[in-house]
Amino acid sequence: MTCCDYVECEPTVEARQATLKALVNKYDLHGQHCNTILPSVSYSLQQVEAPKVEPSELKAALKWLIKDYIDFHIDDAVIDVFDLPDDALRAGARTKYVVAAKEADVRSLIQIVEESGLALDWIDILELSLKNLAQLYEEEAKGVAVVRLRGTSGFIIVERQSAMYFSRHFNLAPYENAVEALYKSDEFIIELQRSLDYFERHLGQVPPQNLLIAGESPTGRPIPDVLQQNFFSHVEEIDFEKALEIHNEVNVWNLPFGVAAIGAALRDGGFVV
Repeated sequence: MTCCDYVECEPTVEARQATLKALVNKYDLHGQHCNTILPSVSYSLQQVEAPKVEPSELKAALKWLIKDYIDFHIDDAVIDVFDLPDDALRAGARTKYVVAAKEADVRSLIQIVEESGLALDWIDILELSLKNLAQLYEEEAKGVAVVRLRGTSGFIIVERQSAMYFSRHFNLAPYENAVEALYKSDEFIIELQRSLDYFERHLGQVPPQNLLIAGESPTGRPIPDVLQQNFFSHVEEIDFEKALEIHNEVNVWNLPFGVAAIGAALRDGGFVV
């Protein structure tokens, strides 16, 4: 990684476009290929039992199956599909992950990136971005859990052998900062336990042995002992300086803010800025 920058801006199309264009100019990135992340408020991820149709007809069939799970009209949606691992399914099940997003939001994101001067290769989602990060740390087939803490909420995924088995969002309010909730309350432990119980009982899986924690700011504090005593054999804050080759000029304090972007860049063909 040669650069990692973090810039806040208003959540309007115009502000985001101007900010990204300024960064492209600043770092002379015109024409560079990139991947980006669809904001989590812009899509819905569902598990759906796939109908028995021809592969060429699958997306169209699933599109109508998810219409009751989304809060916008199905005619305004674009979808994508990816598989659950075979061992996470009941015998004979044909369950798929289905991502549904507003077409207008997707087109807006494409416009923001392309008008900045970049060449867009992939639009990813947070779940798959975190899965890419988990793969950096998986040393054996026991799997890795990644928890991202941002604002007052948390998000967990479980990855094993390059596949995503499970994802879940949870709220840590009334704490103003989810990272603080990790150290000051039992709420984080309760939500973690709920996630692992579902993973073990409903999916019939052995819980992962390793946990990575990604917050919006590095704390430098020891991870609470209860996590390793009761849940995992190894727990650590994600350390990009260990997992990736980081050039000396990179401002490492920006790295925790770029968790999603870095994960997306790990997809083939991406880069980090």
